[in-house]
Amino acid sequence: MKYFIKCSFITSMLLFLFFAFSCSDKNKNRVTGQNINEIERSTANHVEVIYFHGGIRCAACVAMEKFGRQAIDSVFSKELQNGSLVFRSIDLMEPEGEKLGDKYEVASSSFLIIGFKDGEETVTDMTAFGFRNAKDNRNVFKQGVIDEVNRLLK
Repeated sequence: MKYFIKCSFITSMLLFLFFAFSCSDKNKNRVTGQNINEIERSTANHVEVIYFHGGIRCAACVAMEKFGRQAIDSVFSKELQNGSLVFRSIDLMEPEGEKLGDKYEVASSSFLIIGFKDGEETVTDMTAFGFRNAKDNRNVFKQGVIDEVNRLLK
């Protein structure tokens, strides 16, 4: 019986570790097509929604990007056009993405909303909220993103 419990525990831990690290696979190269230097040199007051990802993405990771982008596109078309709001999908496996990930202390899939106002940055980490809601409660996730963007745009 003890042997069975040990094997079950070890198997559970291995599955947990596999899932925990499946969202960022450093063996895959993905191209983002994003101009990351634009993010770093920008000084104007604006809000950036940044979805960081690795090479392999779980269903919740994909949902965060998809429904976060939908929320932004559906409510903030004017702000997207005039540049006061930007949505970025950044691949952490690219050198530029890794550099930006280091700046925000991000090593795996993450969803950040960053307000730039008068030279100050306000970073809201929506990652845990996204993992809880994006896949199964997409409307809750979308509304949370909309509310936080509105707060930071003021």
